[in-house]
Amino acid sequence: MALYPVRNQFTGEIASASLDLAWRMFLYSLHSEGVTAYLSVVVLAQLMWSKSEAQRRALAEEQMRRAAAEARIEMLRLQLQPHFLFNCLNTAAELIHADPDAAERMLFSIADLLREIIGGMRSNTHTLAEELEFTKTFFSIEQLRFPSRLQLTIDVQDSLYCCMVPTMLLQPLVENSVKHGMSQTSNGLVVAIDALARDGNLELWVRDNGRGLPAKTNGKNGGTGLRNTRERLDHLYKGSHMLAISPAKGGGTVVHIVLPRCEEQDNQALNLVSASEQVDADDF
Repeated sequence: MALYPVRNQFTGEIASASLDLAWRMFLYSLHSEGVTAYLSVVVLAQLMWSKSEAQRRALAEEQMRRAAAEARIEMLRLQLQPHFLFNCLNTAAELIHADPDAAERMLFSIADLLREIIGGMRSNTHTLAEELEFTKTFFSIEQLRFPSRLQLTIDVQDSLYCCMVPTMLLQPLVENSVKHGMSQTSNGLVVAIDALARDGNLELWVRDNGRGLPAKTNGKNGGTGLRNTRERLDHLYKGSHMLAISPAKGGGTVVHIVLPRCEEQDNQALNLVSASEQVDADDF
């Protein structure tokens, strides 16, 4: 109004500047020129807000689903530990009277495994090297139960030791091999663990030369450890994995597992292992 004075169209006089005049000019200009633009802005803002709200709700729902899945995976992992401990203690109890020295060595081995569980197995995944070490310690307990009748062989490509796998993935499978294999054969039992990389995946096999699983056991059922392992894989990898159980050629059972191999995750694990080795060297 200061730069462009407003004249009364009837009298030709210049109107005095006031808030009332400014308000009436605003309403007039809004009605004559700005309604379409104003409504367009309102509609656009509403659409943007609705899209943002939908994205926020979708993100919140995804976070809730992820939290529920992680809680389920953690519960399944924790279920394995008392099941595994119960079996180990039963084995030690069997040896207390028959072979006290072997029972003592077994209890020390169980203590080592518990230290690994409490100290180094709090996450749902760890390296294949750590999983193999844990499985070998468990197998040594079974060897005390069946001296000179159990043998474990491991054939793994060196580049795969830093691959990330679920904790306690192999131990229930090896336990099944010993449980069913030794109960059905009087000869020595050989359990073999193999791993290789193929088509961007990590493939694992657990084989034994026993008489195989009971007829009622197939790829979709089994004991607590097998069912638990299958369900954990379903939650962790959501269909991008495989777990199959079949008779082995020449007798026995083979469990075949295929996991997606994450190169970035493997490299991170390799860096952590290298850093740990460097710290240990510095300590010396």
